[in-house]
Amino acid sequence: MLKLLFKPIYWLLAFLTWLTNLIIAPFDRWFRRHPQVQWWLKILRLGLIQFGVGLSLAPISGTLNRVLITDLRIPAVAVGFLIAVHYFVSPVRALIGYRSDKDRSMGKWRTPYVVLGVMLTFAGLVCAPFALILLGGFGTISFWPAMAICTAIFLAYGIGVNIVETIYLALVSDITPPEQRGKVLSVLWAMLILGTIASAVVVSGLLVDYNHQLLIQVMQSSAVVFVVLTVIALWKQERLNPDGSIRSELETVRVRLSLW
Repeated sequence: MLKLLFKPIYWLLAFLTWLTNLIIAPFDRWFRRHPQVQWWLKILRLGLIQFGVGLSLAPISGTLNRVLITDLRIPAVAVGFLIAVHYFVSPVRALIGYRSDKDRSMGKWRTPYVVLGVMLTFAGLVCAPFALILLGGFGTISFWPAMAICTAIFLAYGIGVNIVETIYLALVSDITPPEQRGKVLSVLWAMLILGTIASAVVVSGLLVDYNHQLLIQVMQSSAVVFVVLTVIALWKQERLNPDGSIRSELETVRVRLSLW
């Protein structure tokens, strides 16, 4: 009875596998004949992280910034401090970069640290719009406790973004030949700018009929999009040799054993 029940499912899966291979096979053969195109597509996929970071910038540094200062009359010094926390914690780049060079985590050199940064960034993006409620006086918390909570939120976001950008660029360096790094970095930074522009256009379109709840939804949606893009970008990018060293096509990747 069970055989009769599962047999149609088995044949359906077999047919779908055959159909998938039939569709993919021509593309696979073409990419094998054009490895340079395949390599650049891999770089563009990795660049989705930069694009996602760009998507997260416009709602925070543009929309949320303006709403807090102009609409809610929050002192510009306080709002500027929250936005600038990202830069105040930038020394974490040296520490986390050194750590990823020296110690593997869960068998990988780069990916787990990027995941850590993404988790912190996601938490910051999801919670950042609640600064509207905390600082706008819509809750029961006074200004200074609300400011402390917002500082912690933006601190998580700032640390997360710095970790992501640092380890991400280390991963790019690992998989990119030295003679191609200039071109690759130019493309990746262009994707960051494109992400910022795209975010500004989309957010402005979504917030035509503005209200605070809508802004919270838009910012939290951008956090989800950032995580999805990061997962797509990181999938099978970091490859290791059997001895655990980073696999590079053209050179041996050396790791630092001291910070100085």
